[in-house]
Amino acid sequence: MVGRIIPYEDQIFTSQDFNFSSKYDVEKYRELVPVVSKPGITYVNASFQPPMNTIVRNGLDKFLDEAEYEIHPKPKWQATTQATRELLATVFNVPANSLAFTRDTT
Repeated sequence: MVGRIIPYEDQIFTSQDFNFSSKYDVEKYRELVPVVSKPGITYVNASFQPPMNTIVRNGLDKFLDEAEYEIHPKPKWQATTQATRELLATVFNVPANSLAFTRDTT
């Protein structure tokens, strides 16, 4: 049990309901990335731009919907960033204030 797709408004990262028939069952992961879920497709070059997965797409859609339909979404985004920072700090066993978020990697 690794995780499951949950509605993006409730999404943190994973939950406990994403079941696998074996530890080598990658089909559930492939379903998260539509371009590689097609029969006969194996994508091996992820160094520049890996194919987008549905979890990331849902997050982007949520962000864009909030930017378009909410008068002032920034406080919500800041709260989400802080909650994510605290979760990651727990995962990495580091102080939350030692983690920074940036817009991109360049």
